[in-house]
Amino acid sequence: MSVTTIPHSPSNPGSSLLSAASDSFAKLPTRIASPTDAQGSPNEIQAVIDRLAELDAQSAQFHRICAEAYCTQGRFESALAHQESAVRLMPSAVEYQNQLGYLRYLSGDETAVTAFENVLRADPRNGDAWYNLGMVRFGQNQFGEAERAFARAAELMPNDAETWNNLGVARFHNGRIHEAKACFERSLSLDPANADARQNLTDCMR
Repeated sequence: MSVTTIPHSPSNPGSSLLSAASDSFAKLPTRIASPTDAQGSPNEIQAVIDRLAELDAQSAQFHRICAEAYCTQGRFESALAHQESAVRLMPSAVEYQNQLGYLRYLSGDETAVTAFENVLRADPRNGDAWYNLGMVRFGQNQFGEAERAFARAAELMPNDAETWNNLGVARFHNGRIHEAKACFERSLSLDPANADARQNLTDCMR
């Protein structure tokens, strides 16, 4: 019995999206006025600060799109480098942190946990982060931690069939067979075509 892969994978941005982002990035000014150029006016200095923040956001978005493009090609190391740049530019963006953890997970980097924990400190009700944390803990054979993470994800995303399936797998590994069976049944009630949940339910009943 195995846990399925993370279903919340980055969407394929497509060549037109990447091209549009690159065009936008190329149009950024080659020189940005410094506070000294503003000649001491508080309003002008604030305008410069706001513009720098805007440029950071645009640069972060560019790196995020590059990361998604590389991810769809299976080039996870390149994707990870871009996503790390996006997070450095926008450390408070929880979705960037979540994607960073996802790419670290795909790359076999156990520091993926740190990224998901950062997300959960900022947004304790982020179901995707709880789900992904469960994936990493399961991969580390920490089945108790995995079960707790999947259970929290199921509370926050009660209609997600994969979450219930993976919670069932974690509970099965923790020897809680009856509860695991109930999870697989819940998964199938949400998605009758879920082959993993159906097989897991069959295995659970043997």
